[in-house]
Amino acid sequence: MTTDMKVRNEKYLQLQKIIEEEVPAIFLQQITLNYSVSKKIKGMDLGFVMSPADRFQNITKWYIKSKR
Repeated sequence: MTTDMKVRNEKYLQLQKIIEEEVPAIFLQQITLNYSVSKKIKGMDLGFVMSPADRFQNITKWYIKSKR
């Protein structure tokens, strides 16, 4: 582990070369993000969430019915 970007870049290039030559694996990733939301919140449509911040993509449409 290092924070030196030059060293990190060299290491990533070495890794890339090994992967190209040996094809040791196919990298697949699927992140599952689950959120619990109160039934009181309306207008919430999460759709496709790639990152935790995406859950707020349409926050301007969320509302809670209230009495005046």
